Amino acid sequence: MHTDFTFRTLAIMLLSGLLLTACGGGSGGSGDGSTQTTTKVTIDGFYAGQTSSGESVTGVILPDNSYFLLYSAVNDPASFAGAIFGQGTSQNGSFSSAGAHDIKLDGSAQNITLSASLDSKKTFNGTLAYPNNTSATFTTSYHAGGDSAPTLAALAGVYTGTIAIPGDAEPLTLTVASDGTMSAPLLCECNLSAIAQPSGTSNTYRVMIEFAGGTHILSGQHVDGTAYLDVDGKHLYLIGLTNSSQQPVIYVGTRP
Repeated sequence: MHTDFTFRTLAIMLLSGLLLTACGGGSGGSGDGSTQTTTKVTIDGFYAGQTSSGESVTGVILPDNSYFLLYSAVNDPASFAGAIFGQGTSQNGSFSSAGAHDIKLDGSAQNITLSASLDSKKTFNGTLAYPNNTSATFTTSYHAGGDSAPTLAALAGVYTGTIAIPGDAEPLTLTVASDGTMSAPLLCECNLSAIAQPSGTSNTYRVMIEFAGGTHILSGQHVDGTAYLDVDGKHLYLIGLTNSSQQPVIYVGTRP
């Protein structure tokens, strides 16, 4: 795999936009935030595999063809490097996404194109094309064990981790209550508040997030995205896009 793409643990889920920058600072490398029109078909599921370079990957495809891929460092499946997510189109065994977002936990981000073959609930294999004319490939297979039904009780807990947006990242401790409400303090006296609702598939949740107060780059932003609780129930991933600037945001946190 080329050096521009570090393909980490791909515990797939979909979402867009939840990464932050330093106090009052700007963010970089955003991308155009474009998406493709959805062809609604009844496909969804949890896929796991790796890239040709040895990065572990987990992917989730939802019934509306939105998706996300979580990826690890090379030969280090226990680590988390970043996520690819977007809106796809599925037709006759092919799956494509022209406006996919690739964002890493260190705040680096770019827009890419995903082209794949999809045999629903069997295999999901594809190619990721980057702006510098390089590409990476991945192969995954369906895992029924990853399609656990999400519940708010399972989601509740205190997660310690990192939130990032293009150009920056910072530590964040996220508290999730048993009713699905979320709260966390950010730098510059900004606060995150959110509500999660089970999506009905693959340990995923619909999440609506508000950032209020302070002088943070995310102050006043709204994110409508996805949360994913991994199969061991200890790692929570949030993925989405900010409403105004369409910046990708990602959070990963771990609970005891």
